[in-house]
This record gives sequence, C-alpha cells and structure tokens, in this order.
Amino acid sequence: GETLQGEFEDGSKFFCEHTSHHPPITNFLLEGKQDYKMHGYYEVTGKMGGNNLVSGLRGPNNLVFKDG
Repeated sequence: GETLQGEFEDGSKFFCEHTSHHPPITNFLLEGKQDYKMHGYYEVTGKMGGNNLVSGLRGPNNLVFKDG
C-alpha cells in the first residue's frame, strides 16, 4: 500500500498506510510526545442517488494513554 509519515512541531509522529483498495481503507497511528497513542483505520463510504452523493468515514479510533 501507499505509506505516508510525518512529524509535528511538538515531536509527535504520524503514520498512515492505504491498506485496501476495495473497500478503500487507511490505517493510521499517531504517537504523541505526551505519552499517548491514537490508532485505528478509516473506510471511506458512499452512496449515490439520482442527484446526490452521501459520503462518510467508518472505523475505530483508539486512544491509549501511557498510564492506562
């Protein structure tokens, strides 16, 4: 899959990878310098009608602190 990573000004690091094309799913990990991690994935959802499009994101967001 396609991978993206970066770092914020406070030193927190961000990683994400597009892991599925059908359905479109991207996994992510945010490692905070303040002793936390956030991870999960997003699946892009959508439905088309006669003259409209409804879209959204579905997936878990897990926030874990070092102290539990």
